[in-house]
Amino acid sequence: VHNYPTVGLWTGSYRQLLEDLGLGYDNEIRMIQLAHKLGLFTMGYVFDKEDVYKMCEAGADVICCHVGTTVGGTTGAKKAISLPEAAKKSQEIAEAAKEINPDAIVLAHGGPIVSPEDTLYIYKNAPDIVGFVAGSSIERLAIENAITEYARRFKEVKIKCKPKEGN
Repeated sequence: VHNYPTVGLWTGSYRQLLEDLGLGYDNEIRMIQLAHKLGLFTMGYVFDKEDVYKMCEAGADVICCHVGTTVGGTTGAKKAISLPEAAKKSQEIAEAAKEINPDAIVLAHGGPIVSPEDTLYIYKNAPDIVGFVAGSSIERLAIENAITEYARRFKEVKIKCKPKEGN
C-alpha cells in the first residue's frame, strides 16, 4: 500500500482546497498507519523532513523521497532541481528516516532522476538511498523515445502506388 497519487505533489490554493475537503496528506498518513496495523507492506512518499517523521511514525516500511515531477519527454516537467540537489535532498531525508528507524528502507524518485546513469549518481552521492522507484522513467520515457523513433522510421517508407490503367 502506498500513497500515490499523493496530495503532496500539490501546493498553494489547490493543495489547501484538497486539505479542507479532507483529502489531504494527513489522511494519506492515516491510510499508511492503518495498512501497517493490518500487517500490509507500506511505502510512503515524502517531500520533506516533516513528512518523513510523520510517515515513519505511521509505520511505513519504505520511505520514498519524491524530489519532484519527473522531467523530460512530451508530458514531463519542464524543469526540476539539479541532480546534485536531488542527491542532497534524498540523503537528508534518508538520514531523517534513519533517526527514527535505523532499519528504514529509503528510495528516491522523480525530478531529474530519469536514467540509469542518474540513478547511479544518486546512489554514489546519497549513500543511504538503497533503491529507485522508476515511475515515468520506465512507463513513459523509455517507451516514448522508442515509439517516436519507430514512427519516424515508418514515415520514411515511401508509398508506392500502382497506377490505374489508362493513366
